[in-house]
Amino acid sequence: MSAEIKELSKKIIDSLPYRKDFLFVDEIIKVNDSSIWGYYTFKQNEFFVNAHFKHIQVTPGVILIEMMGQIGLVCHLVYLDGLYKKNILYHPILTFVEANFIKQVFVEDRLIAKSKKIYLRKGILKSEVELYNSKNELCSTLTAQLLIKKD
Repeated sequence: MSAEIKELSKKIIDSLPYRKDFLFVDEIIKVNDSSIWGYYTFKQNEFFVNAHFKHIQVTPGVILIEMMGQIGLVCHLVYLDGLYKKNILYHPILTFVEANFIKQVFVEDRLIAKSKKIYLRKGILKSEVELYNSKNELCSTLTAQLLIKKD
C-alpha cells in the first residue's frame, strides 16, 4: 500500500464519529470516486463476543451490517464530501438497508469490505458492499443508502 493511501486512510478513520469500542475500520486500502475497500478484524475482546450465541462465537449480523456500512458507506461519503479535510461534527444516518448473510463470520478473521457506489445524489450515497473473509469467500452483501447530517 502506498504512503499516500496510508495517510488518506488514517485521515478518514480519524475523522469518523465513532468511539473506539464501536469503530469497525482498521484500514482503508483503496478509495476513489466509485469504490472503497477496507479491512477490519473482529477481536476476541469485542463487547458482543461473549454475549451473542452461547455455543459458537460468530459475529452478529447487525454488527456485520455496521462494519460494512462504516467502511462501504460512511468512509466513502467522508471521502467523497471531503469531510476528512474539515474539522466539523457530523453523524451518518442510514436511510435504507438490505442485507444477505451467506457464511458465518468468526472472530479473529481479517475481513475485507468492497463497496461500489451506485449513486450519490442530493447528499445521499447508495452503494453495494460485499464482505469477504480471509479465505476470499463471500460472507455477506449489503445494499444501503446513507446521508450525513452535519451538526
